[in-house]
Amino acid sequence: MSGGMYEGAIQDLIDAGAEIVVNQDNRLDLSRLSITSLDGLNKCQIDFANVRCLNLVSNYIREVKSAMFDSLPNLD
Repeated sequence: MSGGMYEGAIQDLIDAGAEIVVNQDNRLDLSRLSITSLDGLNKCQIDFANVRCLNLVSNYIREVKSAMFDSLPNLD
């Protein structure tokens, strides 16, 4: 952490034991994690084809690679 703010990728949270799951409504809620990157998300054991909503609010992500959305064909 730096200055009281977490700075890292989703992969860092996974490595620290965080469980990334899709809820019953097929929503992947990654809000308020203070992440700076989605790097490593593709390594999660998630059926990305079923994800309909991706919530990234209240994070520090400046860029999302367009290729990431290739694995999320059913986003609303």
